[in-house]
Amino acid sequence: MDEHQIEIEPHETEQNLLQNKTKIVDAKKLRQKNFIFLGLAIFVFIVVVFLAIFLPLYLTKSREERKITPQCPDGKFQPRIDCLPDKNSLLSSGQNLESVCQQRKCCWSLGAEFAGPNCVFHYNYGFRNFKTKQWSYSLQWFELSRLNSPASFAQSDIVYLEVKVEMQTDQRLRIKILPRRNFKNLRHRWEVPSEAKGENIQNPLYRIEYTEFPFGFQVIRNATDQVIFDTNESPLVFSNQFLQITTKLSSHYVFGIGENNKQNFLHDMNFKSWPLFASQNHPYNSMQKNFIKF
Repeated sequence: MDEHQIEIEPHETEQNLLQNKTKIVDAKKLRQKNFIFLGLAIFVFIVVVFLAIFLPLYLTKSREERKITPQCPDGKFQPRIDCLPDKNSLLSSGQNLESVCQQRKCCWSLGAEFAGPNCVFHYNYGFRNFKTKQWSYSLQWFELSRLNSPASFAQSDIVYLEVKVEMQTDQRLRIKILPRRNFKNLRHRWEVPSEAKGENIQNPLYRIEYTEFPFGFQVIRNATDQVIFDTNESPLVFSNQFLQITTKLSSHYVFGIGENNKQNFLHDMNFKSWPLFASQNHPYNSMQKNFIKF
């Protein structure tokens, strides 16, 4: 054998071939992984672009489709809630009530077939419940969104609300309605400090039942199933400077609320307004004119 000739052992050649094959296989696997990763990245990019372009259009269209068509009460079954509580002030300033009613997007009607005020809210006005949380036996939490109906005359309606229902004791039920926290930099409203502490609930006197759309609730006495507070079928108005919640009375026999000019102890509840918080300052211009322009 020539001294410069190198003899290769058979087993070393086989090892090199195996190593080369292993490297080729690893390279193929790496390329496959890269292709898979690249494909996933392209797919995610396409999905993001699609959502960015078409989702707002879909939501806008869906919102328009969900837009509430205002429906006026027929005067027989639906409640008639006054949309001109400041009627006397408007009259004293010479304004036309029908024009103001139209500006406030409310229902105007005249005629003997309609009892009560002439300008009333739509009966499908208010909020809907889109989330309910039952944190404990004594605590419920509702999240509300305003129905896509005309804005109230306050023109600064809060869109999202929270309703906290808390059974603090067997005899005490607390219902708290407030703007949803951390929504569009809405400033936190000052609240009266409350040091009331709850206790273990054994036999509560009351319970809550509610409707989803429009949102309303009833406070019911458990012993008799009597409804003692009922906001169903009435509009909830919640704006920055105007709050309104309406309840149906469980009885027409009402005595002694607020400071009022009246000839009888029994209050006339046939579409009459009675002030509640007017201690020592009763309305002095007439029997029923409780909203006075000073």
